[in-house]
Amino acid sequence: MKKDTNVFVTIKLTVNNIFVTVVSITGDVLFWVSSGTCGFKGSRKVTTLAAETIAILVAKRLISWGLINIEFKIHSLLNNKLKTILKSFLSFSKITVVSVNLEVPISHNGIRSKKKRRV
Repeated sequence: MKKDTNVFVTIKLTVNNIFVTVVSITGDVLFWVSSGTCGFKGSRKVTTLAAETIAILVAKRLISWGLINIEFKIHSLLNNKLKTILKSFLSFSKITVVSVNLEVPISHNGIRSKKKRRV
């Protein structure tokens, strides 16, 4: 089997957790990490420290496997943690970021309008 050096890193930042999934080009999940599996519990799961810890863990594992070309797919609205994760990945000189795709969820109906005031 030929070893490919390109992978997709999917980052999903929710209000309560951070998920990072590493997927090969063929669509096979190589591994995944969340802030809960790194040992963070409760409100600490969504801190920038948790995001940095996850990014370092994933980057070290990718380097040890020889996977150096990364394409990011990001599902998020939270920019602080996103910047922290990307900075942590870029701090490793062996990893090359090929592209970053930001997939922001769009609400189709919008928010519910206020109740009409009765006087």
